[in-house]
Amino acid sequence: MSKSNLTSLNLLEIVSNNLDFIIPVLKPNTETYDQLISVLQYDDTLDEHVMESSILTTYLQIVNLLSLTQFGGISIPEINKVTQNESLVDVYWANGVKDTLTIGKFDNAYKRFLRTTYNKLFGTYLNTDVLSPKIITEFNLKILDNQSSILTLIESIDIILNKARIENYFNENLNQEFMFMLLSSFSVEHLNTLFNQISLKIPQDLEITTQNKNKLNMQQYFLVSSLDISLLIEKISMLYELSFIYNHTILQDIVKKEVPKFIGKTLSNNVVLNQVQNTVNSVKKNQLLPRQELNNIFIKHFDKILQYITTAT
Repeated sequence: MSKSNLTSLNLLEIVSNNLDFIIPVLKPNTETYDQLISVLQYDDTLDEHVMESSILTTYLQIVNLLSLTQFGGISIPEINKVTQNESLVDVYWANGVKDTLTIGKFDNAYKRFLRTTYNKLFGTYLNTDVLSPKIITEFNLKILDNQSSILTLIESIDIILNKARIENYFNENLNQEFMFMLLSSFSVEHLNTLFNQISLKIPQDLEITTQNKNKLNMQQYFLVSSLDISLLIEKISMLYELSFIYNHTILQDIVKKEVPKFIGKTLSNNVVLNQVQNTVNSVKKNQLLPRQELNNIFIKHFDKILQYITTAT
């Protein structure tokens, strides 16, 4: 399993491990559940409530973390690692910054993490000195959006599992995240062949600046073959991030034109197709369906909350 997938699963595990503590928020007709409804319906600020209630604080932190589980895709490329030791959660961002939050504690460290994640998810500054209850709604809507992406991936996998539906499926409109999920299941030989083909399409002088401020020639980077699958997975991640996170138009155009054709041609081999089917089916069962189930807990909960608010108004 790649480092990025492990990071994503670790984040989901942290959310799951803290569910029991927020049951009073998730369960109707409890004091904390009613308090959440009241806060969303009538209050202008959230600060006083989360500072006085470790349960509400934990709920805010959990929907905050869950909303991040597909930031930039299910591999969460902007997070290198996330760990929990008792109540402390450490988040190591790809830019080298580390954030630490204490579950159930609304302190300056969590405010900093909240500002960072809000800016990344929604592209705007969050004033954590006067915290609006609307952030709870926004995080829950992000979870709903994440669920839509998960369902799209599951649908795409189901198409791959049905050989009769594959024909003409691989074109420039192929879901980008599913495209790279498929690449991650390919062999070393196939990946080296693909990267060699891509390198021939890349302008010779195309360079990017890495996080370490080094210049990296893209043609040479993808031209060099490797027998190390971890290095090839890094190339897949870089190609995905440059093309669809940072929207590098030259690479994005190359990927959209070349990768679906390569996948379609490669999967025309029944042996390869069977191997890929087994891999993506395992991803569906062990990663996507558990994500779907976890998201559903909060989607159903917040849907009920909104019904109460709508009825009252």
